[in-house]
Amino acid sequence: MAEPFLISAGRSRLCLESNKLVVILPLILTVFMFASGMYYLNQTETITNEELSESISWTPQLTEEDSSSVLEAEWAWQSSPDDGITGTDYIGVTFLDQNGEPLAENEFKEAAVSLQHNGEVIWEEPGEIKESGVLFTFPNRADDHETYGNDGSIEVILTGTEAEEAVITYLHTWKEHEEMTTDDLRFFDPSFRESDNMDNSYWVTEQFVQVEEAS
Repeated sequence: MAEPFLISAGRSRLCLESNKLVVILPLILTVFMFASGMYYLNQTETITNEELSESISWTPQLTEEDSSSVLEAEWAWQSSPDDGITGTDYIGVTFLDQNGEPLAENEFKEAAVSLQHNGEVIWEEPGEIKESGVLFTFPNRADDHETYGNDGSIEVILTGTEAEEAVITYLHTWKEHEEMTTDDLRFFDPSFRESDNMDNSYWVTEQFVQVEEAS
């Protein structure tokens, strides 16, 4: 009569071991996933808006086409700042002749800026023609799963082929403020309203683009 008892006890031990595995395996998997996630987060580089200027790629091109000069430039943020996306950004474009003098405003024919998200244009606006170049103003924000300002392009068309060089000056902000209006297209002294307290909430970078020789 002892044999059935031994068989029953063995089955009980097997069931107990199986139940332990059912409980332990998910715990091990959870711990592994948590550890993997923490490792990924630790390996992912994070930046702030102040550091963003080092993580922007530009693709500018200044060419001569028939009797016109055409500037096309694209920019893209390589990282998204972890302290948020907000404010208004500005791009100033100045063209210089062979003597290094700015071209006059009557040389400008067309100017436009467009913002993209996942390869689609989500915002576009004409540039503002100034005495010494063009001023572009555009939003810098996240809205309904779309980000504005991190991926965009500008195009400027001039009459004549006197442009030897273009200066693209990019002013990025990360604080809401009264939209700036200025004739200083290289933003040496940005004319922010004093009450906006923008001293530590913007930076300026520049790209110098030489005209490409016609092939």
